[in-house]
Amino acid sequence: QLNPSDTRRVVISDGHGVLGSAYGVKPLFFHMPCIVLPLETANAAYNSVTGYFSIDLYQRYVDQFTYPMPPSLPGASSPSAGTLPVEQALDLEYYITYYDPAVFSSVSIDNLGVLKYKVLPGAEATEQTYMDVIFKLK
Repeated sequence: QLNPSDTRRVVISDGHGVLGSAYGVKPLFFHMPCIVLPLETANAAYNSVTGYFSIDLYQRYVDQFTYPMPPSLPGASSPSAGTLPVEQALDLEYYITYYDPAVFSSVSIDNLGVLKYKVLPGAEATEQTYMDVIFKLK
């Protein structure tokens, strides 16, 4: 049964003319824009009391998708490019589908897109030291 208020669905047909629906306007999920995660305790994202780094991934996404971008984030777009859509924090679910277990520990992300993690003592960054972050539309 189709929900007529679900504006994300479009009518489709198969090769036999059978009608159905599919999500058409927006993707169901997308990768978060790339950012560098701090590993050094001198970084402002580090809380020396808890031992956790805290990064607001949702705000980083907003900063990178909002035009004009803040001067601290260099970027470029084609002359005819419009604005990128920005979803509300509570309209998204957040996933970490990979992280380097040789560097990161106690990785968590809350319902507003705030990532928390610890860096293992003596850990060294390698080409495997990153996190794969997925945003999913609810």
